[in-house]
Amino acid sequence: MSPGERYDTTKRHAMGKVTRKRAMNGLVGACLMASILLFGSYTVSGAESFHPDWRVGDSWSVKVVQRLPAVADGWSAPVVWVYRVDGMETRADEPVYVVDVTSVSGNNGPGARLWFRCADRSLAAVEVRRSNEQVVAKLAFDTAVPVSTERSSIPFDAPLFPVELPSSGQYQAKRSIGGGFVKTVTLRQDAKRYSGEVELCPSVAGDNLIEIRCTRNGEVSFVQYWDETAPWPICGENGHLRYWLVRE
Repeated sequence: MSPGERYDTTKRHAMGKVTRKRAMNGLVGACLMASILLFGSYTVSGAESFHPDWRVGDSWSVKVVQRLPAVADGWSAPVVWVYRVDGMETRADEPVYVVDVTSVSGNNGPGARLWFRCADRSLAAVEVRRSNEQVVAKLAFDTAVPVSTERSSIPFDAPLFPVELPSSGQYQAKRSIGGGFVKTVTLRQDAKRYSGEVELCPSVAGDNLIEIRCTRNGEVSFVQYWDETAPWPICGENGHLRYWLVRE
């Protein structure tokens, strides 16, 4: 998403809610605001659904590497980000969880603040900041949509929750790109149970993982693998980041 782009949303897709076990234990260069205008269809083949279960005070760590464009198959040294559910507040008349993201070293470094709706854990807003606490990017989502990290170095890829298993959803988004021009974007989310090994996470295998794949205009935006007992995907990747939940 480039500076000046804007999304407008008029429709929200609602799905069921399920309670899961408690599991305790991104930077861009210009400010922007975003919202989404959606027209969509959704196909559900089963009765299972899930979303992450959080409590205020919960925290988890995520190891991240970033693609190096100048190096073939090159990746940066890993950085660890700490996500913490700092509290709850009201945003646009909806209760939201406030998740603060800081570097593992702390020291007032770069970070982010994420607002997730309590009802379905959908991402409502994002602020990304530099080390001097200056906010350098703002995004706001008026309704529940799959959200991609785009160019942030802090991952906040967020599926549309709750996720039905299995399910497929497709949405048309009208994207204002400035100058009076509007671009139509097709968003798709597929979710299913996954069995076997995960190439991104060789140490993880099983028959009870959940794969969530989101695409935009036919190209993969992000892929995640979830364990239902975890507060965050155990691993995932998008066009420029790979990330892993740090297990205690």
